Formats: sequence, structure tokens, C-alpha cells
Amino acid sequence: MNNPTSAAIADCREGLRILGTAEHVSYEIAHHFIQHTAFWDHPSGSWVRAPKHADRLEEGEHGWEVPFGANRFLVARALRFCIGDVECFLREVEIDERPSYSWLCYELRQCVRGSVGNHLGDIYGGRYPEHGDFMLFGTQGIHLPSFVQIVVLTARLPRHFEKT
Repeated sequence: MNNPTSAAIADCREGLRILGTAEHVSYEIAHHFIQHTAFWDHPSGSWVRAPKHADRLEEGEHGWEVPFGANRFLVARALRFCIGDVECFLREVEIDERPSYSWLCYELRQCVRGSVGNHLGDIYGGRYPEHGDFMLFGTQGIHLPSFVQIVVLTARLPRHFEKT
């Protein structure tokens, strides 16, 4: 592995540590993600940010989560899986497999869609449906592109790998 690639991987791992680890995500990080990815369907017909949903974070069986009616968005679980997928991507870069950045972004979206539970804490079977760019919970939604963008920008991936 060449020195610029080693430096890029180190930079990305340093950024990734801000999000937490595959085992733990802090309240502050979970709060930030909900503040910036939660929306509600305004009666005017447009989606508007709903940052106060972050104030409803609860600690559950799967880490930090936000209740939305009968469902719960398991934000800490989504982040732990995203962190794991980014780590896997970086390991593939280390061994020169030339992984696809666009595929990583797709997989990160799937991590988020796989992080919904019911009011009892049971994980939703399969991937939660997406409607356009949102996972909808009644009139509330999690904006998938925003979630993925925060992950990749925090991990400093675009500056090194966006063109792969």
C-alpha cells in the first residue's frame, strides 16, 4: 500500500472515531443525527426539519432510539452498522481491493433501513420500506440521504474515495 493511501485511510479512521465504534455510540452523536435527519410532513405539503425529535431519544435494548408511534428508529444501531461497513470498506482499501464508494453509500442506506424496531424492541424483519428519500413513520420521517451524508462526511470519505 502506498503512503498517500495509508494517509487517506488514517484520516478516514480518525474521522470515523467521532461517530463512535461498532459497539458504542454516544448520546451526543445520536442526538446530532436525529436533529439533522428527522423531518415531518408539514400540512403545506412540504417536508420540514424536525430537530426536536432528538430531545425524545431514549436508551433501549439496541442503544439510542426515537419512538415514532408503534415503531422506533434505532439510531445507535444504524450508526454502529454504518461504522462497521465503513471499517470494512477501509480494510478493503488497505488490501488494495479497490472497493466501490457508491456501493458503500448504498450499503450505508441499507444499514439505516435495517434499524427499525417495534414498541417491544423487536427488529423489523428485512429492510424498512423507503418512500422516495425517507423512511416514513406516519407523518414523520428519517431522511436517508442526509443520514448517509453525515456518516461519509464525518469519516472524511469523499475527499479520498468519492471518485472510486
